[in-house]
Amino acid sequence: MTLQETKYPRLGETAYRQTLENGLEVVLIPKTGFQETIGLIASRFGALDLAFRPKNRKLIRQFPAGIAHFLEHKLFELPNGADAMTIFAQLGSEVNAFTGYNQTVYYFSTASQALKALELLQQFTSKLNITEESINREKAIITQEINMYQDDPDYQLYMSVLGQLYPNTALAQDIAGSAESIVQITSKELVMNYDIFYQPSNMVLLLMGDFDIEEVATSVEAFQNGRRPRKKVPIEKQAMSLQPVLTSSSMEFSVAGPKLAVGLRSQSNFTNLSTFKYRLSIKLLMAMILGWTSSTYQDWYDKGKIDDSFQMEIEITQAYQFLILTMDTSEPMAMSKRIRQLLHQFESLEDLNEAHLTLVKQEMYGEFLKSLNHLESTAMQYVNAWIDEEDLFEFPEILDSISLDDILSVGRDFMAKSEMTDFIIFPQ
Repeated sequence: MTLQETKYPRLGETAYRQTLENGLEVVLIPKTGFQETIGLIASRFGALDLAFRPKNRKLIRQFPAGIAHFLEHKLFELPNGADAMTIFAQLGSEVNAFTGYNQTVYYFSTASQALKALELLQQFTSKLNITEESINREKAIITQEINMYQDDPDYQLYMSVLGQLYPNTALAQDIAGSAESIVQITSKELVMNYDIFYQPSNMVLLLMGDFDIEEVATSVEAFQNGRRPRKKVPIEKQAMSLQPVLTSSSMEFSVAGPKLAVGLRSQSNFTNLSTFKYRLSIKLLMAMILGWTSSTYQDWYDKGKIDDSFQMEIEITQAYQFLILTMDTSEPMAMSKRIRQLLHQFESLEDLNEAHLTLVKQEMYGEFLKSLNHLESTAMQYVNAWIDEEDLFEFPEILDSISLDDILSVGRDFMAKSEMTDFIIFPQ
């Protein structure tokens, strides 16, 4: 394997990359002196990928919600009913996985035997072993998992406002699907999804820690060369169909006080900017408007209108862009009105100035540097950037390149093409 070395002097990081003949992207990031090693394999396959053209089929086909998450569970099952988790434990390693909207990630953490753990990671993700009995057993397990969240008011708040922003789409459903959709999943559908989305050309292998680069590269190449060759199949997905944002709604729940979620959906076309730069611009803008350093946040906090429950989530991809604010508040309707007015009139805010932007950038850069000392956090951030074909370690240069004018321009476009809604949970 001929690794391509890329140095990042500002961060003191070096990455070694190579795309193998089968299409798998391999990324090795040495971290000298670290006791822990993190390894992962990720696929560009998530909960939103419910409509695509299967291999050797002519038409786009719709699949049940939760099928990506279902596959995540099933891949841990090895031949003869063995469980990959048990073998990782025998190696002294911890292993886990998660499914997001756009990705599925399998990862391990170990202080020793990293090569064996990495080989096992490749082994159980490179072949699907399922039986009808195991599928039916998994349906019961996942249904229980889905039901666990139904009594969580914060989960209900978030999913309800997201459902109003994206009605009748996969974003309006739990990543794990529903009890109804899980029942519909068949072994044939699992194989179709695996064949398309788990082809090596749709995946990345990442290892971070203190290891011998050449030894790891040789081991990975040997394993991948030993796999049955697979012809690369184009992935033809159906774009998400957007319907109008639903109006405000509410429900009663067993809570001590009201909970509010304000959601904003935009449909910006940011082809002239990278996803990375656009996302950072929106995050900088919202930090200046409603981050803890903003005068609005401080004013609302001092007056008791918000507290430490105030949360802000920003999701920016080519397929969807949304902002969700959640909080506990005694005056949810009044707070929703304040937030809507604030966002509509953001350009008039005094907080949008060069000094404040410098402060927010410094804070964001400091948090990023701090995260690089945590291997799992760095690995997950790397995958998120990889999904959009971006390089995480270019963060400093991209952050530096964003001006106040850029932020105002991006914010103007984002808000002009947005629709808002809110959802309130009242005490029973």
